[in-house]
Parts: sequence; C-alpha cells; structure tokens
Amino acid sequence: MACQQAKLGGERQQGESKLATVPGFEDEVTPEYTLNPAAISLEEKVRILTQYKDVMLNFHPAITAVSIVYKETHTDLHFANTDGTYIKQKKLDIGANLTAIASRGGVTVRQGIGRGSFCGFDCMLNIDAELREACDLNVRLLDAPQINAGVYTVICDQELAGLFVHEAFDHLSEANFTYKNPSVIKTMAR
Repeated sequence: MACQQAKLGGERQQGESKLATVPGFEDEVTPEYTLNPAAISLEEKVRILTQYKDVMLNFHPAITAVSIVYKETHTDLHFANTDGTYIKQKKLDIGANLTAIASRGGVTVRQGIGRGSFCGFDCMLNIDAELREACDLNVRLLDAPQINAGVYTVICDQELAGLFVHEAFDHLSEANFTYKNPSVIKTMAR
C-alpha cells in the first residue's frame, strides 16, 4: 500500500517514485537487559507485587482497596523481504499500574504509579517510597474541596495538559468515532 501511494504521489508531481536499492542483509537484534525478567521466577514477582500491595493497604485506614496490573510481554519479530533481508528481533515490554483506592464518607479517590520498561525488570524494584507518596496524596485528596461545574482558568503541567488534549480532542477525532457519530464533526468544527 505504501508503494502504491508513493507511485501515485510521484505521478501527481509529474515524476516517478521508486524504491531505493538497498542490499539485503541478515541480522538478529536482542535487548540489552538491565535485569532480564526471565531470570526472576514467577513466585518472586508475585512476592514483590504482594509486598507493594501491603505497603499501600497498610499506609492508612482510608485506603480500602488496591489494584495492581502487571504485564510482561516477550515478542519475537521476524522481517523478511524479497531483496534478501532477514531480521529477527526479540522485544520486551513491561508495564505496570499500582493503584490505591481510598474512601471516606461517600468520596472515593484513586491514585497510583505506573512503571514500564523495554530493557529490564529493575523498573519494578525499590518503588516503596513512590507508592507511599501516591498513597499520601490519595488520603489528602479525600479532604479536597468539591469543585462546581463551570468554566475555569487552570494551570496544568505539560503531562496533564497533554492528557487533556488527548482525551478531549484525539479520541473525538478518530475516524471510527466520527463515522458513527456525525454530530461530533459539528462539535469539533466549533
């Protein structure tokens, strides 16, 4: 499809589009692990995550529940083309969300941390202090004043501003969403 589009683009410019000649080669790519997760038993991973659960649940009585999601994916990718190139690549993807849930008087808040790595399990080690910080914020948020709906001037850090833009505009502008909801096009055009 990319080749067809390039050809059409070249024709439109009264020129010619063609692929560059590249000699074929073979290669094997493996991650340079900082701490190979395969070297850590499932039992040890469960023990570490259970320890983090205990850190959060024992932080304050208002923390009534904990959610821990850990994902570890090992992928073998193979690329081959008709020019004789063959590449084998091993990929690692670790992701985790550790969330404490605090409740008091009908108010429930969630706060946690996320971890991720493509090169090692060490991203999951020694995060007790970060978890306690998240739990502390969680408990303090229980006493935060309620905000009335309205238009406000806000100051956001870059990550939060990016998240708002992503949630408010990116999802709304996805083709499958606008296709099923023609009124969204009018909303986005405002």
